[in-house]
Amino acid sequence: MLNFMNAVPAAVAAPRIRRRITPEAGKALEILAHALEYLTDEFAVSGVAGASLGDRVEAIELLKSLNRRIYLECAEVPRRRVRSFLRGCFG
Repeated sequence: MLNFMNAVPAAVAAPRIRRRITPEAGKALEILAHALEYLTDEFAVSGVAGASLGDRVEAIELLKSLNRRIYLECAEVPRRRVRSFLRGCFG
């Protein structure tokens, strides 16, 4: 029997960190998501090769990088265990 958790890379199995996304960051992430969707759809159906192909892949990688940067700049939401511990300490 295959143990699924051993098959999952460590980056995927890591605990999730929630982030508080500001309205401005949310709008930027939404715009980037639409641009990424457009480029990847176009990439999938275009059938181009050569330099144009590399340019499209580079554009997709750039948008993915910007998306990650914006998301990771958003503040982390404190975990509930920490919050409840602090409430217990300080009333």
